[in-house]
Amino acid sequence: MNINSKKWISTFLIFVVVMAQSLVPTIAKAQELNAMGFVDSFNIEKTDLYYGERTKINVNFSEKDGYKLQPGDVLTLTLPPELKGFNGKIPLDDYGVCEVSAGVAKCIFNEKVSTRENIRGFFTINVQATNVETDQKKEIQTNLGTTLEMQKVTITGPSSGGGSGEGPKGPFSYKVGDIQPDNTDEVRWFLMVNYNKEVLNADIKLSDSLQEGQKFNKDSFSISIDNAAGQKSLSLKDFESQGYGTIEFVNDMTFKAIFNKDKASGTRFSISYKADITEAGKKIKKLENKYAIEYQVVDNEAVSDSQVAQVENITAEGGAEGDLNATTSIAGTKTWKGDKVNDRPKAIKVDLIQNDKVIETKEVTETSDWKYEFENLRVFDSEGKAYKYEVKEQPVSGYQSKVNGYDITNVKIHEGKEETLEENWETTEELEEQPKPEKPEITEEENHLALPKEEKPKVEGEGKEETLEENWETIEELEEQPKPEKPEVTEEENH
Repeated sequence: MNINSKKWISTFLIFVVVMAQSLVPTIAKAQELNAMGFVDSFNIEKTDLYYGERTKINVNFSEKDGYKLQPGDVLTLTLPPELKGFNGKIPLDDYGVCEVSAGVAKCIFNEKVSTRENIRGFFTINVQATNVETDQKKEIQTNLGTTLEMQKVTITGPSSGGGSGEGPKGPFSYKVGDIQPDNTDEVRWFLMVNYNKEVLNADIKLSDSLQEGQKFNKDSFSISIDNAAGQKSLSLKDFESQGYGTIEFVNDMTFKAIFNKDKASGTRFSISYKADITEAGKKIKKLENKYAIEYQVVDNEAVSDSQVAQVENITAEGGAEGDLNATTSIAGTKTWKGDKVNDRPKAIKVDLIQNDKVIETKEVTETSDWKYEFENLRVFDSEGKAYKYEVKEQPVSGYQSKVNGYDITNVKIHEGKEETLEENWETTEELEEQPKPEKPEITEEENHLALPKEEKPKVEGEGKEETLEENWETIEELEEQPKPEKPEVTEEENH
C-alpha cells in the first residue's frame, strides 16, 4: 500500500469518526441528588433494637426550586453496616424505581419526570439490626448520606445466655418464620415438635398448611433431631427409612406427618423448610402458616392444638406524583382581504381543536382588532404525550378561509362584472358539492339571417347542388380539420 493510499484511508477514518460523533444526540449527564437537598426527611420507626430485629426507614423527597429533575437522575442512600437492608425493588409509580442491594438504596428516575413538575414522593427501606457482638450494646448515627441531621439508633447484641443446665420448659410445639435480607422472595419456616423431649403415650399427628401467597420448596425440607444420642440432621427420606415416621405432601401448600411414639419419645424435632412467595403473595403484608397437632404425653390426657404463625412480608412501599407541567397559550390574528369594512360580519367564531376534537370556541370582533387567544392549555396528557392544537374558523358567508399556523385570512369572493344576470358565488367547497349540469341537447335549425340568397348554377352530377368555387367535404373530413381561432368581436352600433 503506497503512502497516498494510507493518507487517504486515515483521512476517511477521521471523517467517519467525526460524523458519527456529530450524529450522536447530546445526553444530559445524570445528577446525584443526595447532596442537593432532594430528600426532605427520613424517619426510623424504631430506634431501640435487638440483634436480628426489623424496622423501617421512611424517606420523603421532592423537587426543589433551582433544579428540574431530569430523566436518569439518581438518588443514592447509604445504609450503616449495622442496619442491613432487605434486597428488593420499590416502584415509584411511573416515575422510576428504587433498588435496595448491598447496603445501598438507589433510585433512578425515568422519562416521565420530564412531563411533570413539582415532583414528590416517598419510599420505605426495610432493615434488620446486625453486626453487634454478643452481650454488647452499640449506638450508631446516620443521615443516609444526605445533608439532613444525624439520627441515633441503639442495637443490643445477642445474649450468651449464661447459667447452666436445661433452659426453661417450653410449649410442646411452636412455629416461627423469617425472611432473610438477601432473599426477599422466600420465607423460612421452623416448626418445633416435642420441645421438652417428653415420653409419649401415642404417635404424634401433624398437619401443616401454608396460607395464601406461598408454596413449598420441597427440596428445602430438613429435620433436625436432638436426643440422648446426640444431634443430627435428616432428609425426608432418612426420616422415613430410619423409622422416625412418615411425611406426605397433600399439595404445594399442605403436608401431613406422623411421628412414631417409640422413636419420638425423648426426642426433640425441628422441621425447617422454605416457601416461595408468589406474585400475589408479594402484595400481602403478613404471610401466614397454620399447623394442627395431636399428641399424648405419658400420664397426661391427649391434646389437640392448632396455631397460626405470621411473618411480616417485605412489601414494596413507595410512590411518586407530579403536576402536569407547563401550560401554554395559542394566539392568532384574523385578516380580511379584497373586501370593504361594511362587507364584514360583526363577529366570527374560531374553534380550538385538540387532537382532532373541538374543545373551545372564541368569538372574535373588530373591538379586539380581530385578534384571539386561547390560554391555560395543557401541553401533555395524563400519559405524558404532547397534545396537538389547531384552529379553524366557522364558515363566513361570502368569504374563503385560509389558516396559516394559528392565523386566519378571509378573502372576499367577488361577483362577476361582465355578466348581465346576477349570480351567487360559492366557495370551492360549495361548488364541489353541487350536482353537475346535464349536457344540453343541440338541435339544428334553419338559418334565418337576412342575407341575399344567391342562385347557384346547376352542375351535372347525382342531383346535388354545388357551387363552382367551393369544395364540399365529408363530415369526417370536417372533424379532422383544425378549429379556427375565435374572432375578436367588437361592439358596433346596430344599423
